[in-house]
Amino acid sequence: MTDEKPSRHISLNLCAGVYTSGAVLRIGSAQVLETLAGHPGYAIFPLDVEQPMEFGALPAVRDPMGRMIVAAARVTGSRLVSSDDALSGLGVDRLWG
Repeated sequence: MTDEKPSRHISLNLCAGVYTSGAVLRIGSAQVLETLAGHPGYAIFPLDVEQPMEFGALPAVRDPMGRMIVAAARVTGSRLVSSDDALSGLGVDRLWG
């Protein structure tokens, strides 16, 4: 493992599928992880103690899954891919909105 950071950081919440503002894509978490792991421009960040702490600091985000991905993006300094306008203006660079 190198100390070099990927050129693109995107926060995705992986549960049973990829969460996209209330919808689940027809692709499984294992396939998403495999695809991202094979791409040098992306990295998988594990859930750590800082993310739940940040989660608690975001009460304005009503949707808990939205709050989780915003917290992860804020802690890791990642871009957030979401079409949910409610996730704008929360200290993350939101794409696809």
